[in-house]
Amino acid sequence: SIEVFQDVLNLSPGDRWEKELYKNINECDLFLLFWSTAAKASEWVVKEAEYALALQLKDELQLPAIKPVILEGPPVIPPPEALKHLHFNDIIIYLIDNAKLS
Repeated sequence: SIEVFQDVLNLSPGDRWEKELYKNINECDLFLLFWSTAAKASEWVVKEAEYALALQLKDELQLPAIKPVILEGPPVIPPPEALKHLHFNDIIIYLIDNAKLS
């Protein structure tokens, strides 16, 4: 019974997409930030992550929890300044990279 919102899957033609993005971030418990070179270059990926972070400004335990999901690396693509306090390394990425070298 996990509800998932992903803009390309959940928005319909004619929806007010920006309003829906923020509404869903406001209502979520977990914000998964799928991180890659393309995500870093995307104005909206960064805006959405910074919006989720702003919800936590007064209290770090405030929802949504923000979890980066690293899609590239190593090295991991550096996060924007506002998100540098979040851990962006993923041991699985390094294990996969080491397995390729074997």
